[in-house]
Amino acid sequence: MRLPRVAPPILQTSEEARHATWLELFFDLVFVVAVAELAHDLAADVTGLRLVAFVGLFVPVFLVWMNFSYYADLFGEEGAGRIGLFLAMFGVAALATTLHDALAGQLGSFIVAYLALRVVLLALYWQAWRANPTVREFTGRYLTLYGLGALFWVSGLFVTGTLQFTLIGIGIVIEVATPAATYFTVTERPQQISHMPERFGLFTIIVLGEVVVAVISGIADTEWSVPAVVTAAAAFLLAVSFWRIYFAHVREETITDLVRGEFDFFAGMGYTYGHFGVALGITATGAGALVAIVAAGESGSLTLLERLTFGGGVASFLLGASVTHGAVDAVERRTVGEWLVGAAAILVVTVFLSTPAPFVLLVTGVLVALAGRDLRWVTRPTPPADEAPSR
Repeated sequence: MRLPRVAPPILQTSEEARHATWLELFFDLVFVVAVAELAHDLAADVTGLRLVAFVGLFVPVFLVWMNFSYYADLFGEEGAGRIGLFLAMFGVAALATTLHDALAGQLGSFIVAYLALRVVLLALYWQAWRANPTVREFTGRYLTLYGLGALFWVSGLFVTGTLQFTLIGIGIVIEVATPAATYFTVTERPQQISHMPERFGLFTIIVLGEVVVAVISGIADTEWSVPAVVTAAAAFLLAVSFWRIYFAHVREETITDLVRGEFDFFAGMGYTYGHFGVALGITATGAGALVAIVAAGESGSLTLLERLTFGGGVASFLLGASVTHGAVDAVERRTVGEWLVGAAAILVVTVFLSTPAPFVLLVTGVLVALAGRDLRWVTRPTPPADEAPSR
């Protein structure tokens, strides 16, 4: 009996609007585990080294999600892409089990899991290179640079300490620079109808869930008291403000316009990597909210590092949103300026206020003020069916 032939990946050139498939939604769901593991482990013990490790580990986790998501944006998830995404989902689950040790500085298992995911991605791009001659230069550049970055990760398996971190850091820099180096140097770029803005939005929803989980976990882990309940309620309102600020300015045509030259290259990179600040900030805020709610219930105070986890997370979100939406003119410059001033104000509050409930209330107040500049979004009627909904 002959085995069925796996369909090769084909560049998505249809002019029809695209949306996330059920498999892509399933793929995103697996990242809930990895994000939750990072947030909960940080909340359990906020130290300077663990905070740095949290940021450092969030980078490769975000890159894994973004790189597989962009591959699916280019070539879909049918045939070989579907098999690759299933393998990647298993790999992300394995990666999540290594994050606890990685936060403590034991990176061996994390490196192995990450390399396994890179092998899957390289195999997918190799098949795309074979099956799509018109973008062979493009896929070949990705193969070369991703392969080069993986070599530094492999080298990191055989050393420890500062040299290991340095090699991994170089590998990450190469991976981050790959889209820039590719789009700058290829003679022909893919012209897909992109649904990456929707994918970025879905990932943002995933990390927003961490703030909600923090509220529930925090209030469940402590004695109910006025400070604890107030802190939890403020943290939930903060999540609503995150949602408003980010999704009020989403343009679903952004990536399609970028690949067709409507914006310059630097705008594209700002839009893409600004999402790292958004996702990192929301996740850190969730971890900080959990710590703050528990501390409020115990009538305790927050250390500077604990406050920085929460307040710095909110500031990171505002900075990321400023870059993401500002780069593609999705928001007025005045609004970007207000977001940046708000981030600075939050950092000032973070330095000087250590009592949990007032601290969280003040930070939330800044976000609510920024999100509520136009309160018509709360009361305006639902648009007619032939108009695009406001998400």
